[in-house]
Amino acid sequence: MKKKNPAMKAANLAWKRIEAAMRSFRLRYEDYEVYSKGWPDLLGFNRKTGTFYFIECKRIDQAADPLTEDQQKVRKILKKIGKIENYDVWFFDNKVGSTKIIARAFYSGDKLHPYGVIRKYVRDKLRKLPNFVVD
Repeated sequence: MKKKNPAMKAANLAWKRIEAAMRSFRLRYEDYEVYSKGWPDLLGFNRKTGTFYFIECKRIDQAADPLTEDQQKVRKILKKIGKIENYDVWFFDNKVGSTKIIARAFYSGDKLHPYGVIRKYVRDKLRKLPNFVVD
């Protein structure tokens, strides 16, 4: 029996999560074309309005991790060319093999604001983090 390489397992799970995020994105934003070429995780483009939408996918245990320098540069560019904040971070469950999106958040300033339906245990976890604003 062959053992699976841990890096390969992680890459496969990451791809499954990106596919799940792509399906969810298509359902939420019907006018957008969605692309995934590695980085950014998801990039939506609306040909009618010429607007972009950038989505970063993370595990919920990475919620406190700041954006990388490249991600911050992209966010600033998107903010300059768009009239609205169009940079989201979508969080997945930590469970092994899970492709369930458990929270969505958008940036406003340097803070993340969760939106949509969020379960109580996720809301409590996010409330403890310094870069989140939870109602």
